[in-house]
Amino acid sequence: MSQGGIVWPSTVGAPQGRWLWNKWADIFLIGGALYFVFALFAIPTAFLVKGFGAAMVAFFLHASLMVNQPHYAVTYHLAFKERARNPRVYKWLLGSLAVMVPITIVSVHWVDVLLSPVTRIYLTWSAWHYSAQHFGISAMYSARNKRPLQDREKLPLQIAFVGIALFMMMSLNLIDPASAGAFGGTGAKALNAKASYGWAYPLGLFVVAVSMIAAVVAHVRVKQRTGKGLDGMVWLLLGVNFFWFVVPNVLVGANNLWGHPEIALWFPYALPFFHCIQYLGVTSHRTRSLGDVRPVYLLIVLMAIGYVVFEGYAYGVGFAGGIDADRSFSLVMALVNIHHFWLDGMMWKRPKKSSTPAPAPMQKPAVLADAE
Repeated sequence: MSQGGIVWPSTVGAPQGRWLWNKWADIFLIGGALYFVFALFAIPTAFLVKGFGAAMVAFFLHASLMVNQPHYAVTYHLAFKERARNPRVYKWLLGSLAVMVPITIVSVHWVDVLLSPVTRIYLTWSAWHYSAQHFGISAMYSARNKRPLQDREKLPLQIAFVGIALFMMMSLNLIDPASAGAFGGTGAKALNAKASYGWAYPLGLFVVAVSMIAAVVAHVRVKQRTGKGLDGMVWLLLGVNFFWFVVPNVLVGANNLWGHPEIALWFPYALPFFHCIQYLGVTSHRTRSLGDVRPVYLLIVLMAIGYVVFEGYAYGVGFAGGIDADRSFSLVMALVNIHHFWLDGMMWKRPKKSSTPAPAPMQKPAVLADAE
């Protein structure tokens, strides 16, 4: 706290610790443990209190105003703020905005034809994006705990995260996009109900089982190398991944595991909220690497950017294309998400190391050069 308000001090020159903020903030907000605390309250309450599902939908719609649009905006904000030290991402941002113009024009012109497939891409990529974020956070905490994952350990762990999410991706692509936003139960019931898709549900469960085996393989490999297995944060994030993408879609007889519409009602609105909390926790810490941060000011800026991106974009699409508000907002939601997923992947992807090692400095003995 400073005389001028709350200030998060810069991390420039500060030693890197195990946690970004502190142990419990990281575990609950970035690791996702807060979701389990919420679920322990919300799931039984949904069975006991009529109308609880609708109340939770209203809550998350309002709460998301504080985190959802800023979570998109912070990607663009970082790409701009880091343009000097990360010019590649900044150039991709500028280039992609130019590409989005013709894509938007084509999508608006043939909105009745393209809205459904564009929505499918957005929803499918959402599950991939969420699981990729969980993997990236897992790798980050492993490195901060001074046990960075090697490639032979990362590969099965990636398979574990993405394979679990694949179950959701399959269900989303085998149901009507109008109901595809309902993450809980609808997809799984569709997989099991339609004879032509009867193979998909058991295949999805098989992929989940393979994913669990892959997680164990990663754990064993890390233990063989370091004497300890995967960090607790990795297992926590794997648990979040499993609870988000598999548990609500497991069938018991003809119904999904919950068997209660109130839960299926709020579940799809809860996931983006907790995903955004994770993302903002990581990105706001990264912003501190650029200098001191005033969080209230940063949030106001991000909310303003997010509002312009969504509301301004949707209004422009509706006005210029002559389409109704529902279709313009749905189209913009899909396009903005797709652009965000892509740019976010570019931002957090580490540049590949050169296959040709740099020559050792001439003044150093060969033994020292090899050791380095």
